[in-house]
Amino acid sequence: MARQFDTRPTIFSSEGRLYQVEYAIETVSYANPCLGIKTEEGIVLVAEHNSSNHCDRMEKIYQLNENTLCGTAGIASDVQVLVGEARAIGQRFQFCYGAIMPTEQLTSHLCDIMQAHTQTGGKRPFGVYMLFAGWDKELGYQLLQSDPSGNYTLWRAVCIGKNFLAATHLLEQELANKTGSISLEDAKQLALRALSRTSLATELLPDMVEVATLQRLQDKTLFTRLEPSEVQALFNKQKAKPTA
Repeated sequence: MARQFDTRPTIFSSEGRLYQVEYAIETVSYANPCLGIKTEEGIVLVAEHNSSNHCDRMEKIYQLNENTLCGTAGIASDVQVLVGEARAIGQRFQFCYGAIMPTEQLTSHLCDIMQAHTQTGGKRPFGVYMLFAGWDKELGYQLLQSDPSGNYTLWRAVCIGKNFLAATHLLEQELANKTGSISLEDAKQLALRALSRTSLATELLPDMVEVATLQRLQDKTLFTRLEPSEVQALFNKQKAKPTA
């Protein structure tokens, strides 16, 4: 029965479903995971790559403007289109108003484009989930997730990509009983533990992991992408914990 309704993204099934949108969402469940954790000190984004070779892989964490990063999971070509569009949206806003576009407003504008692809003939939904990490002067740190339908939600901690439920379960366990915010360093360690839950490999390797942080220090938003040696140090600290 589904075959009657899944040839175009604009056709509803008899059950009121858009199969092409559901297929796009399912596509991301096979992509390498990316997760984010928000703290009072900043936001950490962690992503896994297929390859440990830094020369033949694409980034999964991008800077969109001075106050916003994004992590991605899904079809690489779709990621490039959406990242380029998000950067252009931010630049047009800054040119018109002389201010940096707020993270949630940038997310909303990009999600409008993603949603339009679910109801326009001749197009298909983007097979991408995105995490937006940002700071603005009114709302402080923000962590948002978008999906191929064009919907977005706010999170304290979230994972996208393959086996995301395993990572989400660990994040819920670790953060549910904490009344206050954890430190950024603790968030990095938690992010690595959660990412290891999603990995199908026998062991998650430092060379396959990308880590970035966003902090607001001295009235300036700082984006830091950890060097391989710094990622290795995080893994060493992780291994040393059980024996401590």
